[in-house]
Amino acid sequence: MRRGRLMKSRPALLAIALATLVATLTCGGPTEPRSGVVTVSLTTANTGDGALLISVNGPGIDSITPAAGLQSFAGPAGIGSARKVLLIGDIKPGPIVNFRIPDRKAIADYSATVLEVARSDDLTQRSTTAYSLGVSVQ
Repeated sequence: MRRGRLMKSRPALLAIALATLVATLTCGGPTEPRSGVVTVSLTTANTGDGALLISVNGPGIDSITPAAGLQSFAGPAGIGSARKVLLIGDIKPGPIVNFRIPDRKAIADYSATVLEVARSDDLTQRSTTAYSLGVSVQ
């Protein structure tokens, strides 16, 4: 009698063991965070801008560097991990600044906002409605 019950439960145990093995192999288990570089890109139809003040937001932002041809001045981390970055130079659409983050899988936690824009010729401040920023991880 005992042997009959053991024989009947053996396929079920084998199926559970196999399912556990497959789940372990395909899920890969927990992975360590991998740092990455985030690129902030500007979209605008305007030309002739010489200064741009932006806010980059997210946890653990580090090593802020401007795109080629631009200078940057970054403030310390503020409330909620926001950092203000002033970019000076020939501001054009495309990548404008990069920064490092501790975990590239958390890219959804990062954003950037245009705060102020000034023309290069007369430093006139422009409306920020014609500007948008996007973030992507490399």
